[in-house]
Amino acid sequence: MSRKLLPSLALLSLLGSLGACAGREPAPRPDLARVDLGQEAPNQLYAVALDGRPVKDLRYFDVGPGSHRLAVELDKSGDDSPDQGLCKASLDYPGFVAGQHYRLRESTLGSRLVVRLYGADGQPLDDPQPLSCFPG
Repeated sequence: MSRKLLPSLALLSLLGSLGACAGREPAPRPDLARVDLGQEAPNQLYAVALDGRPVKDLRYFDVGPGSHRLAVELDKSGDDSPDQGLCKASLDYPGFVAGQHYRLRESTLGSRLVVRLYGADGQPLDDPQPLSCFPG
């Protein structure tokens, strides 16, 4: 094989691996609740920890019934505002139900960035939780 082809093959292999990471989410299990992360462009909201332990997938949380603490990070590096950087928040919710679908969304409340949990019907389930932001 030509030496010129090796770097190209390595690059194609890397791009294929990255594409697999961004693939479709697996179907939710009926014994767990799924918490999807909604975002406002250009920001990216990521799952970080569930009950203090790192999560396997940054795109969502799968939680058992009951009470859980969700930790998220918001990457604002694509934002043009002067306070670009990384924001963090934790949310405690006592009533997760197996088989239900939830959405955690970030938004702006006045001049503050917040996250809030919504049920499958689109209704808020808790009070907005502030994001603590640090310059990038």
